[in-house]
Formats: sequence, C-alpha cells, structure tokens
Amino acid sequence: MKPAIIFEFSKEFLERFKQALDLRDNAFVEESLKGVNAADISAFLDEFDHVECKYILGLLDVDLAANVINDLDEDIRDKFLETFETNEIAGIVDHLETDDGADILYELDPEEREEVIRSMDNEEKARNILELLDYKEDIAGGLMAKELIKANLNW
Repeated sequence: MKPAIIFEFSKEFLERFKQALDLRDNAFVEESLKGVNAADISAFLDEFDHVECKYILGLLDVDLAANVINDLDEDIRDKFLETFETNEIAGIVDHLETDDGADILYELDPEEREEVIRSMDNEEKARNILELLDYKEDIAGGLMAKELIKANLNW
C-alpha cells in the first residue's frame, strides 16, 4: 500500500500552480497532484474557476477525476457539472460506484439524466443506476450500492 501524501499548499505554490495553468504546463500540474487523494484535490479546486477546474480534471486519471467530482460539495458540483457535456458526465458516472453515480444523476433534470444514462458505456452499471433512481435519494433504496462481492467463507 502506498503511503498517503499530505497535500498542503502555500501562497507561493498556488501562484506557481496558477502560472502553470496559464502556460498549459501539463507536466507541472500532473506532477503536483500525483499521489494526492481526491478529497484534497476537491478542496484545492475551490481556488479555481470552473474552466480551470475542468482543465485540471482533464489531466488526471479518469477514476481519480470522477472521485474528485464526487467529493465536491453538492452545490459546487451542480454548478461545475453545468460546464460538462452529457457524454462527459456519462464518462464520470461510468467510473463511480453505482450509489455515487446515482447521487450525481439525482442532481440533473430528468431529461439530462436519461441522456446521460443512454450515453454510458457500461450498460450493466446504467441498468443498476436506473434501479437506484427508482427510489428517492434519501431513503435506503436510493442510498445503497448495487456492487456486490462474493467471498468463500474459508478464505
């Protein structure tokens, strides 16, 4: 297991990071966020506008980017998702657990929600999310995940 990287940034680092964004210094941005957990990146994104955030997320591994978006405060995530195309949201949801994907889709209007589900690559996950969306988001059925693990009792 990799040791956790403690992510702290100074005013100087923030200025250098913003400069790297302006210069499209992808290597600096990627190296600066390498090994940083999704929650810390989500908090760090508060320093940037939606266009910059989308650019930063585009440089991250897709699984990490999906988890960063999932970790954003719901109000911020709602505004942030407005900058994404339907197929981009579908790509994010494809890389999340079904319950987290359903949480994001609850925030969209019904037409956009259906379009996102139709755009998803993982048809099984899309079906599972549709099942979760049949429940209200704050009751047990809407909170559960559809993923299941099977293990031998003797393991």
